[in-house]
Amino acid sequence: LHVGAVYAANRSRSGVTVFSAPASGSVIVEPPEDVPQPRARITALPPRVVDDCSELILDGSGSSGHGLRGAFVWSVTRTEPTLPAESLASLHQALALAATAASAFGGGWAQVLKIPSEALLAGTTYTFELTVTSFFDPSVSAAAERSVVVAGS
Repeated sequence: LHVGAVYAANRSRSGVTVFSAPASGSVIVEPPEDVPQPRARITALPPRVVDDCSELILDGSGSSGHGLRGAFVWSVTRTEPTLPAESLASLHQALALAATAASAFGGGWAQVLKIPSEALLAGTTYTFELTVTSFFDPSVSAAAERSVVVAGS
């Protein structure tokens, strides 16, 4: 195996070269010398205020420096007014479902979080946090917060 080489494996019956054949040998994969610093970024749809009948979408895909497979962990850091734990149960369930769905694809948490309207309580401001961790160095992470107001209809 040579660095930067691409090997053609087979030609299909239609004459197209297929490049996905197994190779023998070994290659040592090392992290980059300069591990990029993660940057967490959250955008929300709707941006600041959502009505109590609409889904809230929190998008962390604008984050960078995580090495494509770094972990994305979503949490609720506070609510205003402060809600009891039982009032947050369906919201925590939505967060758990996001984690489960992303794990099914072999990665940390989902970069995009969809929160159903029934998980949000009207008249409440929720502050969400996204922590993005580097794939190359799990001790390196960055966090961002986003507050969203749920208005009554």
